Amino acid sequence: MKKKKLVILGGGYAGMRLIQGLLPKMDDNQEIILIDRLPYHSFKVEFYALAAGTESLTDITHTFPEDPRLTKLYGEITNIDTVKKRIEIRENDPQEYDELVIALGCTDAYQGVKGAEENAFSIQTLKKSQIASQRLTTLDPYERVTIIGGGLSGVELAAELRQSREDLNISIVNRGKSVLSPFPRKTQEYVSRWFIEHDVNLINEVQLEEIYSNYAIYENGTLEYDAVVWTAGIRPAAVTDSLEGERDQQGRFVVNEDYSLPSDRNVYIIGDCASAYFSPSAYLAEIMADRLRDILLAKWRNLDIQLPPIKLKAVFGSLGKKEGFAVIGDTPIHGRVPRVLKSGVLWLYKKHLG
Repeated sequence: MKKKKLVILGGGYAGMRLIQGLLPKMDDNQEIILIDRLPYHSFKVEFYALAAGTESLTDITHTFPEDPRLTKLYGEITNIDTVKKRIEIRENDPQEYDELVIALGCTDAYQGVKGAEENAFSIQTLKKSQIASQRLTTLDPYERVTIIGGGLSGVELAAELRQSREDLNISIVNRGKSVLSPFPRKTQEYVSRWFIEHDVNLINEVQLEEIYSNYAIYENGTLEYDAVVWTAGIRPAAVTDSLEGERDQQGRFVVNEDYSLPSDRNVYIIGDCASAYFSPSAYLAEIMADRLRDILLAKWRNLDIQLPPIKLKAVFGSLGKKEGFAVIGDTPIHGRVPRVLKSGVLWLYKKHLG
């Protein structure tokens, strides 16, 4: 009897969680094929620490599971053909599927800023974070680093870099009135004070127009620096651009309640590529994966399923290794405790991976 193939694109938080959830409960007539660019799962929420030089590659990666029902293919996905139900992989044979899960995560959205992609470092992938680290950790004393974007990634990178390189002149350039604009006002104020106390320059309400290797242009002048890092927006992975389907304002796919595409009930999208009420995060990606696990198992067994609404319990952020911030429920907390909690969550995650 021919096995049914579930192909999962991407071994990030959503893909890894889905694999771990399905393998113990799969029937013998089913198999999973994972296609990923790299031969290991990586903790993307820690890429900022890799870029700042405070974490190593082994600290933020983990091997994929070993199981006879799991086949792993490594390489760059070049095309997703939902008509022929086939995935094309650079320098590899095409892979056919019966059901497909797209969990490819996101890439930088440069929002039309000229020169941003060519001249700014990125921390969106492991490779790009390593390249950024090579530059940031070898800057001469008192050189200038500009981080574009005052969201969670930009804030964590700036704080981590400040604690690893006390000598550098660090600035955050932000379009909004404050860093961490989606967070409660108390958290915005706490983090802003932390940066002022730690001599990180906050430049708010600036929309850059052009970015070059050592300076950027905006409406009222220029900003000079020795290295620039882009953390100012994300979009779904570029290989999904050719897929048909409705998208939200961030370019994420609008999916059915079961995460399937309205045009193809055998194609599922979870993680940063899927439209959701909440902002993209590793936590949300794992929740989606758990729900899709239950959806697929019910579908395979011809069972009905009803899922409760999604509720995010907490969001954590780091300010170096000793301080941090969090929103637990609707309550913001700041200082040492949320940093310890975040470390504990990461420890539990690694323990769960085995």
